[in-house]
Amino acid sequence: MQMIKNTLKRMNVTQSEFANAIGVSRPTLDAYIDQFQKTGHIIKDEYNQIFINLFASAEISYQEFHEKLQMVVCDKKRENNINTCALDDNAEEYIYRVQKAMISDMLEGDWDEKIYYYILLTISNYKNDEIFREYARYVADLNTEWHEEITSTDKQYYSFFHKNLGSLFSRKPEFDQKEFDDFLKQKEILRKQKEERKETVRQETNKELMDKIKEIQKKYEDMGKEASKNEIIDCIVGRGMYQ
Repeated sequence: MQMIKNTLKRMNVTQSEFANAIGVSRPTLDAYIDQFQKTGHIIKDEYNQIFINLFASAEISYQEFHEKLQMVVCDKKRENNINTCALDDNAEEYIYRVQKAMISDMLEGDWDEKIYYYILLTISNYKNDEIFREYARYVADLNTEWHEEITSTDKQYYSFFHKNLGSLFSRKPEFDQKEFDDFLKQKEILRKQKEERKETVRQETNKELMDKIKEIQKKYEDMGKEASKNEIIDCIVGRGMYQ
């Protein structure tokens, strides 16, 4: 166990701190350390990968060690905060791979927030927005072999995307003022549509909220009381007597 213990000592990490970081008990950690140093392998793949990343090289730097350990801690928090029990193995694996890739990218620094916002937009909209879905599928099919048939809808969009974007693979695009102006106009249209949707939600919510307030006030009046502001708020958020 001495090599791993020496590495932890050099990194100013106690064995108890390391056990907590990777989510195991001290006896389990001792067993893993013994197993890894005897065989270079841990039977449980998740922890085998952690040990390989952290202890395979005796020359690992202080900064690299702590960056990798921080990724492990983040992964453990993910497992605790995200309930994936209802998902199949493939879905669970994608959650793990995507989050791990994102954390790794952010730790490198200089990460692009717009890329992550685009990822969120795609995940949030692809089931209801054909353009989001088909563009994502186009990029995926362009870069990877998939064991599924390309649909007729896919073919329509793929041919369009390739016609309009295919030249980007061979040359850098030139600036087009008219097209850029059209882009800004479309952006403004989408912004207004988003604000209109938000306003509709606000109006509908306000109406439902006012109806709920009237209902609460009526129930208090029936008891010969007048509901205070705090009592109304408590009832609305589920803490009061009329939930």
